[in-house]
Amino acid sequence: MVDRLGIADTVGVATPTQVYRLTDDLVRLAGIDVEFHGHNDSGCAIANAYAALEAGATHIDTTILGIGERNGITPLGGLIARLYTLNPAYVAKYRLELMATLDQLIARYCGLDIPFNNYITGSSAFIHKAGDSR
Repeated sequence: MVDRLGIADTVGVATPTQVYRLTDDLVRLAGIDVEFHGHNDSGCAIANAYAALEAGATHIDTTILGIGERNGITPLGGLIARLYTLNPAYVAKYRLELMATLDQLIARYCGLDIPFNNYITGSSAFIHKAGDSR
C-alpha cells in the first residue's frame, strides 16, 4: 500500500509555480501525503519547498547547512527562516535555539565553515547597517 508520494527536483531547475502545480495536482488526485525533495542548483530550493507546502505537501526533505549533491538540498535553517517570517507558529514546536549548535556540529564533522551569510546562524545573519558609515 502506498501512503506517500515523492516529488524530486533532483537537478534543481523547477520553479515555485511548477512545484506548486504538481504538488497541488498530486494532493488532490492521490489523496495521500506528498513529500518534496529539491536541490538548490538554481537557487530555488527554499522557494520550491515553500510552494510545495502551500500546495499541501506534508513532508519536505532538508539538510543541515543545505549540504548535498552539487549546490545542495533545501537547507533546514533557510526553510525555518522562511516559515518563521510568515508565522512563528509554523515552527513553534521546534527547538530553534539549537540551530546554531546543530550547524556548528555538522560543519565541524564535515570540515566546513558556516558561511557568513548562512540563514539564521551566519555571522552576518542579523547585522543591519543603513545610511552613511562615516
